[in-house]
Amino acid sequence: CCLLSKLVETMTLTSILIGAAFGMGVQMMSNGLRKIPLMQKPWRHVVATGIGAYAGHWVSDFHQRQMQLYVQMLDEYQNRTGVNYWEASAQRARERAAAKAQEEAKLQ
Repeated sequence: CCLLSKLVETMTLTSILIGAAFGMGVQMMSNGLRKIPLMQKPWRHVVATGIGAYAGHWVSDFHQRQMQLYVQMLDEYQNRTGVNYWEASAQRARERAAAKAQEEAKLQ
């Protein structure tokens, strides 16, 4: 519980900082490519940093929502079929590996 919440908080903070750095870098790269002073019109850097920070937060939030949806779908599958998805998947993989080994044994 506590470890997971710390991880989520850290992931969100990290993604916001990375997004902010990316926004600032994009604005500085834009000024550099146009061969104008890198910090010309500093308000644009503030806006780009804010947009980058929001984008980083949105990506982190989107990832968390998708993971929750994925876990919910796996739970629904298990409740509906009575089969654990991961155990069934591992069993199918073992069966495929055994069938492949038998085919190779026949060829030799």
